[in-house]
Order: sequence, then C-alpha cells, then structure tokens
Amino acid sequence: EEIISDSPSARLLVSHDTVLFDTLLTQKLSITKRFRIYNPSENAVRIDRIRLGLGNQSSYRIIANGKEGPEISNEVLSGGDSLLVLVDSEIDPNDQDLPYLVKDSVVIDWNTNSIHVKLVAWGQDAYYINSAMLCDTTFRGTRPFVIYDSLLVAPECTLRIEKGVRMLFNNNAALHVAGTLIVEGEQDASVTFRNSRFDENYLEAPGQWGDPQIGAGIIFYPQSQGNNLSYCIIENAASGIYMGIPDDDQDFDLQINNTTIRHMTRYGIIAFTSDLKVENSLIYNCGSSLIANLAGGNYQYTHCTMTNYPNFFISEDPAVIFSDNIETGSDPITAPLNVSLINNIIWGSGDEELLVNGAGGEEIVLTLTSNIIRSEETIPDNFTSTDSNFPEFENPLSFNYFIDSTSFAIDRGIDAGIVTDLRGKTRDSFPDIGAYEYIEE
Repeated sequence: EEIISDSPSARLLVSHDTVLFDTLLTQKLSITKRFRIYNPSENAVRIDRIRLGLGNQSSYRIIANGKEGPEISNEVLSGGDSLLVLVDSEIDPNDQDLPYLVKDSVVIDWNTNSIHVKLVAWGQDAYYINSAMLCDTTFRGTRPFVIYDSLLVAPECTLRIEKGVRMLFNNNAALHVAGTLIVEGEQDASVTFRNSRFDENYLEAPGQWGDPQIGAGIIFYPQSQGNNLSYCIIENAASGIYMGIPDDDQDFDLQINNTTIRHMTRYGIIAFTSDLKVENSLIYNCGSSLIANLAGGNYQYTHCTMTNYPNFFISEDPAVIFSDNIETGSDPITAPLNVSLINNIIWGSGDEELLVNGAGGEEIVLTLTSNIIRSEETIPDNFTSTDSNFPEFENPLSFNYFIDSTSFAIDRGIDAGIVTDLRGKTRDSFPDIGAYEYIEE
C-alpha cells in the first residue's frame, strides 16, 4: 500500500511560477494554459487544496484530474508522479478603453506548505458586432471592434474608420462593402484589420478570418465606389481584399496608400474588371499570388514592394498577375486591360514573378517604368534579375523589407510625385524603388 507522507519536509515542485496569457478580450473564453505539479519524493503526498487566490471572485478557472472549480481538494500525488493543472479565463467587461491587468494565483496547499503560481493577463474591453448592416457610421476610439459574423456597409452608405482603430474578426467573419469604405489611418496610428486572437501562434498565421464562400476578408461589391484605405494593416485572412466593380469609366473605385497586406492563405489583393490604385504599400507572404487582377480593368501600382520572398507556402503562382480574361466554365469573361507599374519591387522565389496574360484577345496597355522584377527576361526601362535577394532587403527571413545600404533599388526610381515613403521618410530627387526610401542612420 502506498505511503502518504504528512511530513512538512515533503516537497512539491511546479513547472512554472507564472502562467502568462496574452491580451484577452472580455466576454470571450481564453485559450487553455497548463502547468504541472511534481512530487519528486519517494512517498505520496496529499494535496489539501489547489485553489484560486481570489476564489469565486477570480476571472480564472482551474481544472485538475477532471475536477473544476475555484478550489479542488484532496488530491493524492504519488511519488515521482505529476498532476496537470489547466487554467483558462473569461474576463468580465470593465468599461475601460485601455487594456488593464488581471491578476490572481493558483495556491497549492499540502502538509502546512504552500506554493503560489501567478496568473497574469491583460483584459481588453471591446465593441462586439454580430451580423450588422451599417449606414453612414463612424468607428473611432481605442477599444477594438470585434466582428463575430458579417458586417455590411449598405449601398449608398459610408463607413468611416478613424485613425488607430482595431478591427478584429472571428473565424469566417468579413467586412462586406456595397457602399463606401473610408479608412483614415495615420503614420503613427494605423488602422488594423486582423483576426481576434492575440496568442503568439496566431500573430502570423494566415486564414484566420474571411467570408468562407468568397474567401476574403474585405469584399467590395459592384455598386461600391469612392473607397479609400490609408495607413492600414490587413493581415491573417484568407485573402486580404476582393473586389469586382466593373463599370464604364476608369475612375478608381478603390485607392490604397501606405498600407501593409500580409500573411494571407491565398491573395493579397484579388480584383476582377475593376479600377484600382495602390501607392506606397507593402504586400508579402501570400499562399497564391500577392496580386491577381483578372478579367481586365484599370490598375495602377506606384512605389510598392510586393514580395513572396522567402516563400513559406508551396506555390508556383507568380507574385503578380494581370489578365484580360478569366475562365468561368464554358465562356471566359474578358475586358480591356490597362496596367501602370512605376517604381515597384516585384519579387519572389520563382524565375518569373510577373505574368501578363492576354489570352482573352482584348486591348492591353502596359506602362512599366523603373521596376525591379524577378524575371529571366529583359524588360526595357526596368531592372530584372533572378539572384535570390537582388533587391537586397535587410532581413527578408524576418519579413524586414527595408532596403540595405548597397541595394540596387537606391536612386533608380523616377519622380512619381510621392514625396514620402511608407515610413513617412522623405524621398530625395532620385527616389529609391519600392515602398521604402533608404535613409542612412
């Protein structure tokens, strides 16, 4: 029969002295953290109590050996064995805009001894939206907006999002724009569109939100017009932006500037027969192409860095695709294609990272000037190479796409009238190619 020691000298050890959670949204159950209690002794020890320091007032919950509660009693831990303790949290709203500290401890009592394991998290109140249709609405403030399902900007209506706002989307949630979306981020207060999980494993994980049928996070419908996205970070979706706005003019229905789009399962931007202008933006780490502008349209990219190098996905698609057609079954959709690429870096791990497909037989007008393109071909007025890091990004393995002091991109752009780069640094009279101007520190 196992001997249970009641000696105060009997030791218990814990695997962690602190269990630290990432920022936790109120009213949402956290991920489960865990630690172990070890008995290094030869004899068993009776754990009198495993309890939360704040008891029933705690924001945390513990589970051990199938038992749940603020307190678990009379657990016998055999010599040389361990006991797994699970901890999670669901924080009540506190009506605060800024994150606030949520602390407690797990107290383990045995044989007149105690060990404390600290529990630490930051709580974040939020505005929660579920299946809403908006008209002429403004989002502002420091509390994030959490989208549970779909959020629709109604036709002939405007959603305005002010600087610093965080838009957090649950799995399968998306922003649908049938009206107008105006995003007014600023250099030091960008607007973020991302998934609603803050734990470290999800910071760069793609495919965490987006409409499951369309496969995109922000979706612009045919009647949408006058959209402008400034200083945004769009990340972790299935595809970042999806638009299909065919019309009879070449006025830009969506303008994007000073924006970063990253960590997508499929595309950074996918557009069909649309009018799109993108400036001073960085697009990287997408599972298919960074840019797919299909079935014709009018597209203008200036001072952008678009790179799938290094490529952490298994994909043979070019980084950037323009096409005057798209296959839809028996009858392809075709339309004239007008493309302007000026002062961009188009890069990836393949030999040909820019594809222009004219199989639809429509009129195609290409303006390609002072771009760095990964290609085996010679493209007049542009710079091509297949050297793996020809643009000389500072640290692409860490997604750092600033250009190094010896970069070929330095001073090889033309004056395109965009006086500052993505960081707000002033371009000189011989601008560097891409979203970033090299500034000697």
